[in-house]
Amino acid sequence: MFFQKLERVEFRDTDAAGIAHFSVFFNWMEQSEHAFLRYLGWSVVESRDGHKISWPRVSARCDYFRPVRFEDVFGVQVQVARIGRTSCTYRFRFLDAIGVKNLVEPVHDPFGGWTAHRDWFDNAPTHVFAEGFVTAVCCRILPGHAPEPWEIPWDWREKLTQYCSVEEQP
Repeated sequence: MFFQKLERVEFRDTDAAGIAHFSVFFNWMEQSEHAFLRYLGWSVVESRDGHKISWPRVSARCDYFRPVRFEDVFGVQVQVARIGRTSCTYRFRFLDAIGVKNLVEPVHDPFGGWTAHRDWFDNAPTHVFAEGFVTAVCCRILPGHAPEPWEIPWDWREKLTQYCSVEEQP
């Protein structure tokens, strides 16, 4: 299963040639991750058992296959690639309009046009123009201290596991 957020390339996202700048993909991944967490009923900053919990990133990468240009509409699919004891690695696929239209019976939620619960994630690689991965660590945040890794609570792990790649599920 995966979630998908629709985006549009804005003028501010482009370089002098009108192509989306490589750096904006990291913004789109973060926005999509936050929307995914909100969809699950969480935030990137939570209060849990009397502690402030957040998800600092420890790794991020993006591979680019084709350019995307000003005014293009596309989908960002989010899937959980791996869940560790304290970390979660997200996989982001950027699909062009043709790949997005191939989704059957899209379901839109009121929080940003997400499409949910589709097992289509790997079926349209020709429409993927970029792919990225971000690893975030669940951490307890104490004032005046560095973030401290915190084991992902079982109920969060259970929800995240539903969005794991079949080959990657723990």
